[in-house]
Amino acid sequence: MFSVNSDTIVGQVGVATSDNGGLSNEQISELATSKILSISENAPEPIKQQAHLFADNVRNLLQYYIELAR
Repeated sequence: MFSVNSDTIVGQVGVATSDNGGLSNEQISELATSKILSISENAPEPIKQQAHLFADNVRNLLQYYIELAR
């Protein structure tokens, strides 16, 4: 046997599935938003609130353009 020691930290992993077809526009925009930005759990509350509002704006903008593309 062998062992490997590493200081590597694995980031967050997300999975989305669908039945009878591809992902919905909402699912795609949610996946893209989570890839574009992340919000720290350690951030001060006012900054977290602003970040969540910004994430909502990004998600809505992505969804709009995904719908236009389809």
